[in-house]
Amino acid sequence: MQIINLQNTRLFPKKNGASAYRLSGIAARCDWAVMTARNQKTISLRGNISCQPRTVFLSLRSVFHAIPYFYEEILPKIHGKFVLITGSEDITIPNQTDKRWRAFNSAEKSLITKILNDDRVIHWFVENKDENRAKMSTLPVGYVCTKGYLSTVITQTPETLIRDRSLKMLCAHRIRGGAQWEVRRKVTKLCSNQLPKTSTILTDEVSEMDFRHLVRKHPFTLCVQGGGLDPSPKAWLCIINGSIPIIKSSTLDDAYSSLPVAFVDEWNKDCLSKDKLLQWIYELSPYYEDPELRSQTLERLSLDYWWNKIIEKVI
Repeated sequence: MQIINLQNTRLFPKKNGASAYRLSGIAARCDWAVMTARNQKTISLRGNISCQPRTVFLSLRSVFHAIPYFYEEILPKIHGKFVLITGSEDITIPNQTDKRWRAFNSAEKSLITKILNDDRVIHWFVENKDENRAKMSTLPVGYVCTKGYLSTVITQTPETLIRDRSLKMLCAHRIRGGAQWEVRRKVTKLCSNQLPKTSTILTDEVSEMDFRHLVRKHPFTLCVQGGGLDPSPKAWLCIINGSIPIIKSSTLDDAYSSLPVAFVDEWNKDCLSKDKLLQWIYELSPYYEDPELRSQTLERLSLDYWWNKIIEKVI
């Protein structure tokens, strides 16, 4: 058994205003945390404001208000160099491609560029990074826990060896209405029509306990983007429970390339062929089954691991 405080960017409780959020995960470790709430203009600034920050977390729950507020009100208060971290919403940076909201306009994109190019900003860690830019890195969503505490007991080795499981991909994802969920609809159709022999397809939602049980029985789980671009928290959950996440290569690869995940260039039959599945089992199963490699993998899911990446930029 191994106890790990898991990486997390999301803050709770929602819908109670900016001042009600409990600081947890990455945000709790930053010197300053700028809290925003969806559809509200109220801002809650946390931390020791009398001391200059080295790390600043900016919540993007109210993104179209948060970015100009940060530029106009927070940035002028900072005189030294610092690392900026943004997250806690599916909004993507620097362009905003999630179809549930509008894209950034030219003025907002200009503000983002000005913030990124400011000499005081050493680096910007971004949840749901939609474009590769200098001084900007992906910070994965990680594991979402609505209770606000993230320590969990993780089994050191999977209950069943990956190579001993039926050669199947678990296709189980929530599909809502709207264009943002079109990719998931297409992948479900792909598995049903072209890959039925290597797919387990769920059409109804199941409890989290039942989902974890299904994950442990499958060598692979399809982690198709839904809200935002990040394949987590599902990818985090799959690695924890011993199933190899299959994710699409994207602007988030700088974060996920250090983890034992299977990348596809496209969601199509050729990229998910039986030969590909067997190759991934050969290459990636040791990271789930070898005790030393498994321990290293779990450490890379931890809050400490990702926080150290932030601190390395400050030093």
